[in-house]
Amino acid sequence: MWNSVPMLLQMLVAYQPADTAYEVALSSLKTVLLSGDRIPVELLRGLLHRKGQQTRFYALGGATEASIWSNYHPITASDVSTECSRPIPYGVPLPNQQMYIYKETPTNAFEHTPDFVAGDLYIAGQGLAQGYTEEKQTRKAFIYHPETGMRLYRTGDVARYLPNGLIEFVGRNDFLVKVGGNRVELQEISTVASSLQGIRSIFVDVHREQLVGFVVPLDDDQNRVLPLEGLPLLTEEADQEGHCN
Repeated sequence: MWNSVPMLLQMLVAYQPADTAYEVALSSLKTVLLSGDRIPVELLRGLLHRKGQQTRFYALGGATEASIWSNYHPITASDVSTECSRPIPYGVPLPNQQMYIYKETPTNAFEHTPDFVAGDLYIAGQGLAQGYTEEKQTRKAFIYHPETGMRLYRTGDVARYLPNGLIEFVGRNDFLVKVGGNRVELQEISTVASSLQGIRSIFVDVHREQLVGFVVPLDDDQNRVLPLEGLPLLTEEADQEGHCN
């Protein structure tokens, strides 16, 4: 069994020594649990299509305040089959835990979000912690639903429902920025862009009131392969230290 953040598995796959023992070890993995960060679609696409690979892959999520893991999703080839697959879903709640997505309202009411509409992610159930040592922090993060009385943990995550009932992670409230008067979630852009085939990693930030994406392709010629509709209006090639030519 392999249990780690996605980056460690990505490093293992990128290592690729010319050693049959490495291939045997990688193919012998029965179960892989990935959590703690966005799961690169390209990473799973390569692993799920490896010859002889019989590994079961699971995406997990949650918070320390809710017993670490609160949701799961069995990853299959259909999750990464197309060139522009959607991000790997957060999935569904684990037994004895519940997850809710509410949108912010002027009156601080709790309104459920419709499919594809992002909102604040809350966790409930038997896994919730009693609170923090600081009472002020506890009151801010652990709240009670004004109608149902259910105790909820405000995760600080942004998520949305999919039509099939799965939850999709969008990003963090911490990474919300305003560009051109619009609220933009940087991690959402990174997640969508990283689902393009051939992208190793990507980082999105704001520079001079414009969104800028730093992309690391799988090979040097990847800029010729990416679909034109997925490219920004201006691209520049940078060296390994990040300096543009």
